[in-house]
Amino acid sequence: MRVPVQLVGLDASGNYFEEETYTEDVSKTGALVLTRNILQIGSTIQIRAFKKFESPAKVRMIIRDHRNADYFKLGIEFDVIHDAWVIH
Repeated sequence: MRVPVQLVGLDASGNYFEEETYTEDVSKTGALVLTRNILQIGSTIQIRAFKKFESPAKVRMIIRDHRNADYFKLGIEFDVIHDAWVIH
């Protein structure tokens, strides 16, 4: 499910970033998100959606998108399951 989201956090070099992007897949516990930023596995970022949803999420995996070398696929997991997320 493609959902527009904003990612906010620190990249692998410790630089602050804000990025408008979208999900490729969602579940009640997290999402697969496209990003241009290289992030550390285990780091925490903020994910925002729908102007009403915001949650910390842990980076669980990151791989280069084979269709577009400018992007990475980022697997994230929410700290808490939320009713306001796409799937609940």
